Amino acid sequence: MRVSQVLKGKGGGLIKAAPDERVWAVLRRFQTHGIGTVVVTDDQGRLLGTLGERDVIHGLATKGKNLLDFPIRDVMTTDVPTCTLDDAIGQVEQLMTDRRTRHIPVIDDERVIGVISIGDVVKARLDDDELERRILRDMARARE
Repeated sequence: MRVSQVLKGKGGGLIKAAPDERVWAVLRRFQTHGIGTVVVTDDQGRLLGTLGERDVIHGLATKGKNLLDFPIRDVMTTDVPTCTLDDAIGQVEQLMTDRRTRHIPVIDDERVIGVISIGDVVKARLDDDELERRILRDMARARE
């Protein structure tokens, strides 16, 4: 299965933030949309970084309780692994494991067009396993 197939199945929109937004505003988006990471982009939609729950926790530990008033550029992750629409989900899964991340931005034509989460990867694997079981079951029935 490819990243493009997973994105088609997800639906919904991409939740983005600008680097000068305040941490408190992005946390509100986390709560409103039930997400744990936003992609941070420039005005052209190019990836600058991500801000996730882990970044907020680390920011609180290093910058203190006033973190909520900081711009997210001060605490976001900038060394972000990415994938493309043509990448296999297995590649993305390996990248998540190697880089210890749960969200991978999808880049097309230098712009962020989506995010693949660990939940998306697990669902894709389960869907592939179910398809394989059905095919094997149908083959076994055909032989009977």
